[in-house]
Amino acid sequence: MIINYDKLPEIDKLKYVDLSDDLFVCALGFENRCVGAPRLLAKNDYKTKNTIILKYDVHEEDNNVNYYELKELIDHITLNNVIEISYKTNDVESFYTDSKGFKKITNKLYDDWSMKKISVDISSFTTIAIIQILDYLFTLNVNKIRIIYTEAEKYYPKDIQKADEEEYISSGVKNILSVPKFSGIHTPGYSQLLIVLLGFEPIRTRGIFNILQPSRKIGIIGKPSRTDLKWRLNLLSRMYKNVFGDQDEILMLSEFNYIEVFKALEEIYDKYGQVNNMTITPLGSKMQTIAVLLFLRNHPDVQLLVSIPIKYDPRRYSEGIGDSFQLAFFLKNKGNKDYSFAN
Repeated sequence: MIINYDKLPEIDKLKYVDLSDDLFVCALGFENRCVGAPRLLAKNDYKTKNTIILKYDVHEEDNNVNYYELKELIDHITLNNVIEISYKTNDVESFYTDSKGFKKITNKLYDDWSMKKISVDISSFTTIAIIQILDYLFTLNVNKIRIIYTEAEKYYPKDIQKADEEEYISSGVKNILSVPKFSGIHTPGYSQLLIVLLGFEPIRTRGIFNILQPSRKIGIIGKPSRTDLKWRLNLLSRMYKNVFGDQDEILMLSEFNYIEVFKALEEIYDKYGQVNNMTITPLGSKMQTIAVLLFLRNHPDVQLLVSIPIKYDPRRYSEGIGDSFQLAFFLKNKGNKDYSFAN
């Protein structure tokens, strides 16, 4: 794929001027914000022809706390079909092969209905789900893909005084996976460069280091956009100060402005891509993960590695529902080979 990124859309508050879609996609999760955007859309008379709800194969009991409200909201906004699909978090290949999975079901909807407008609420998406699902949707001949994201009101660790004592949001490393479509192209004899978008789970970062053994590491620490969370930047810096060596780099980039992160990744590639085998691991924010996806679509030689924790701790993920935002990608499909994104 060749993608023109000169007109990437800015992040806006969720708007209600365009109140209809052909497909709406969301996920059932254990965070309060799972129902944030559907509440706002239902309140403003939004309608979609069809909806797909992803249901994860982990933490089913915790996720079901939000099931009935989410289902009621989705039933209200959906004109035709509401389809619940199991998403296998530890089997990345099943996304491409499962006869009852997202790709197969969406293909059928695409064939049966004239799909030109799609909205995707990534608020409860896992990192792999963001990358796999958006990557697939960008290959469809559609006019518009709107990405919706709802912030939480509070995030863990949430207290500056107790931050160093907090249990972080997951524990252990269950698996480190290479996603089939993003396995990269590595040249024998080239040094290994690893880019990691860092989060509050250093054990997952160390797991990637141990598996890959890179000769150079670049860590990206997310700068909070909210003033009440600015203190987290210093916490992250302390967490990783002994993880990176003298030959490594640490960059501080926005955790919310995906365009800033994307441009920085492009600069890293321009500087190191011709003489290194490059791997990237997104462990940061969801908006940063969108930047990673666009970067990967631009550079198929870069490998994607994802780290799967042994378990998440729903009690320490987030609380409450914050503001909802959107990115509206207007697509010009040129023979399914070239995309131009425009505002």
